Amino acid sequence: MSRQRISFTLLATACMIGAGAQRAEYFIDTDPGYGRATAITASEWATKSYWLELGDVKAGAHVFYLRCQDEQGRWSPTVSRPLYVQPYQGFWRLEYFFDQNDTGQGKAIQLPRPEFSVGELLASLSTSGLTLGTHTLNVRGMRQDGSWSDIVSQPFLVVEHIGPTVPDAPGNLEYFFDNDPGYGFGQSVKVSTGENRVVLNISELNAGAHILYMRSHDDDGRWSPTVSRPLYVCRNMDITALEYYFDDDDPGYGLAYQVAIPKSHGSVIAFEGNIEGLSSGRHQLNVRAKNSWGMWTMVSSESFTISGKTDIREVAADFGFDVRSRDGFCTITQHEGCQRGDCRVEIVDMSGCVVSYTIWKASVSNIQLPLQGITGVYIIRISDLKDGRYFIRTIMNGK
Repeated sequence: MSRQRISFTLLATACMIGAGAQRAEYFIDTDPGYGRATAITASEWATKSYWLELGDVKAGAHVFYLRCQDEQGRWSPTVSRPLYVQPYQGFWRLEYFFDQNDTGQGKAIQLPRPEFSVGELLASLSTSGLTLGTHTLNVRGMRQDGSWSDIVSQPFLVVEHIGPTVPDAPGNLEYFFDNDPGYGFGQSVKVSTGENRVVLNISELNAGAHILYMRSHDDDGRWSPTVSRPLYVCRNMDITALEYYFDDDDPGYGLAYQVAIPKSHGSVIAFEGNIEGLSSGRHQLNVRAKNSWGMWTMVSSESFTISGKTDIREVAADFGFDVRSRDGFCTITQHEGCQRGDCRVEIVDMSGCVVSYTIWKASVSNIQLPLQGITGVYIIRISDLKDGRYFIRTIMNGK
């Protein structure tokens, strides 16, 4: 049902509310008879405004009528005002479901109000019962004519809260990826008592390795230490298996750390790297996937560092890059805070042949390489000439 708030200041004057009126009633267009219209009590009059129920009133021009009754049952003259109802442009009904748990149009979980954006929903809905890992929030709306919109989906990641909390903290927590925006400027979330789980919005993250940071605070503004761990995001392109390992400790295909493949409408998979047992220092995160044909992809590798400056282990990405392929060129941009020397950059085709290479000077923050004659999938490999760290990413030309 649609509702419109309308001010009764002028109507109240015309109806002489101050002259002992105890109740009022209104109707639109057609008079149902005295005492049979929609009633308004004296207490509602006192608010000077009223939620006018439009019900099935169609968009367009109408006439609004109002009259009052005193203690002796005497009715005032019926006064009227023109009323125009704007066509409703939004959805009359919204509903949502997680992953592939679609029970059908009109049968999913109903939203109490339609003003939410998908991002606001993600921060407000209960995800109790969902497993740790990647999931998808799916939202659709019903229009005024009864037709349904397409499904709007947004990926998110359910993780356990990491690190210490401030003593007596009520569960206030913020998180951010890669770069610290400052205390109080991260993504704020509430950690439910007893659940110790956090929902992360990963819709804006690029494919590849990231660092997830978390910290909490109490009502007095005291902050816990900021804790971190590696997070990897990849595109779900017909993936049936996903696994990772660290450094050169490749146990063989299908034997590395396994990542649960989500059953969802989404195309993004994200997972946390389990760094338990890794020593302080530099490490390589290596990721590969298997498709429905049973073929494994080339390994994608990215570097990160674990430090032990405090009793809280700190994880940082010090050798990260964004890679973009478009209009016949591959553009590589180093992440903020990337610590590197001169690097060798190679473009390798799927047969393992080096198609082209160049030396990327440490003083230059980005580089662009031509892709003439390279079609389909290719591999970018960036190697630090001084310490041997390397970055490997599989890229689709034109994607």
